[in-house]
Amino acid sequence: MLYGNLYDSFFYDGETISLDEFIESDNVITLEFFTETELNVEPVIGSDNTTVPLGYTPQDALSFVNQVIKSINDGSDGKKVFYIKNSSLFFCDNVGSHVSCVPHSVHLLKEFLNNNDNDFLLIIVAEKLEFFPTALYTDNPDVEIIHIEMPDMDIREEFLRTFELKPEVLNQYIKITNNRSLKEIQKIFDIADNENLDLDKPKEVISYYDFGEKESPWTKLKDDDIRKIDVTLKKRVFGQDEAIDYAKKILIRAKLGLSTAHQHGYSTRPIGIFFFVGPTGVGKTELAKAITEAVFGDENKFKRFDMSEYKEETSINKLIGTSPGYVGFEQGGELTNWMRENPFSVLLFDEIEKGNPLIWDTFLQILEDGRLTDNKGKTVYFNESIIIFTSNIGNQEAREKGNNDEMKIIYKNAVKEYFSSKLGRVEILNRIGNNIIVFNSIENKDIYRDIVKSRLNLVIKNIEEKLSCRVKFKNKETELDVISFIVKKLTNSNEKFGGRAVINFLETYFINEFGSFYMESRKDVVFISVVDNKISFS
Repeated sequence: MLYGNLYDSFFYDGETISLDEFIESDNVITLEFFTETELNVEPVIGSDNTTVPLGYTPQDALSFVNQVIKSINDGSDGKKVFYIKNSSLFFCDNVGSHVSCVPHSVHLLKEFLNNNDNDFLLIIVAEKLEFFPTALYTDNPDVEIIHIEMPDMDIREEFLRTFELKPEVLNQYIKITNNRSLKEIQKIFDIADNENLDLDKPKEVISYYDFGEKESPWTKLKDDDIRKIDVTLKKRVFGQDEAIDYAKKILIRAKLGLSTAHQHGYSTRPIGIFFFVGPTGVGKTELAKAITEAVFGDENKFKRFDMSEYKEETSINKLIGTSPGYVGFEQGGELTNWMRENPFSVLLFDEIEKGNPLIWDTFLQILEDGRLTDNKGKTVYFNESIIIFTSNIGNQEAREKGNNDEMKIIYKNAVKEYFSSKLGRVEILNRIGNNIIVFNSIENKDIYRDIVKSRLNLVIKNIEEKLSCRVKFKNKETELDVISFIVKKLTNSNEKFGGRAVINFLETYFINEFGSFYMESRKDVVFISVVDNKISFS
């Protein structure tokens, strides 16, 4: 049984050859199995509530096994080697499930392999090990599992020498092509040749291959913009100066290309990694959006994943796509699809502690290698993205403390405890490093006033754009009255949701009241004031 890097080129007798070319000779019989998948039949539910792929029935697996046994018993004109290419279909009762819903087929083949006296060889290939039923090879001395690895450094060097590169450039390509197949490396050089790229600039060549003609926003970002980015961020996020100042340092590091200064050669790790922790509604998501707009010039380059939607182990497949043959396979994964279209973006994984712990296996690959392969075998890269995790870990204990300095210690310790003790994944904590940024709780009336003013201006701007209606304060004093009215409502309430409560109160006391007034009046100009302890429009 072969799995892994099946579709690559391999060195054999001094030249490259594919696995199919090597196996498919006059002495090999290739067994292929097909059913009418185009009928798009609903998955069949087995007795143990597992399913088989679209277009297949539990009887198909048994039928395929019987065909193999018949072919071998017939001798096929004395040929001894039998090759099954599409084993994901052959073991259709096993795809996407650890439990076979047609176990008899697996046992039948296992019994045949163990008891048959003929000296034949049956070669089965699959891209992933999970396509092979474990019952077939567990405690079976007649079955060997072989993982075909990606080319190592020596193989890549041998292959890259055929491109006649300068010695120092060759060494860079050897490092920069780590975890890439020989076929992919060949494609990189073919594209570079077609586009007349300078092969003496490996990073630019690889970047062009990964992202096409899209220019990195980091090259467009002026030094003065990044130098003053804290000022820009503080116009949107209030009361979080320390968090913003630390975020600025990480962004400067990324701008200067120093995020991986401690590593040898080219790195595919994300350009920035943040772990935001703190009370609900204090600006964690808002800061992520502000960073997106400041760096990438477009808030639409921001993508939020609500980790409460990934509680179940099976829901993890939504990130990279479901297994072949199952509902949604053609749609791909939410994360991989986004990265393919938006390689320069900010990814926010919100309330990470609510996701299934196994999802960290996927995140670890992103943090370490900066790459992810989807359900169709296509790879996306994260080395031009910013990764942000948010969490409320430690909230309960932190609420009992009165000042932010004590709260910050509690939150940081809670995050470390979560990874080291609860999850037992210290390696993830090491990848995040010191990028744990603790947000203050919002209690200060002046901060609330800044938030209310910012949000109120945004509401008025959106009203004017949507309704072509000018919304104005009669004077500066009236504006302060409206802001103070909302702040007073906030501070007198029992709601402790920070800046998020501002949105709720604006909807209740401003947007709803304006909507009712405008629906009746349809005025081109509307004035705002506070009358009889409520916001009034005229």
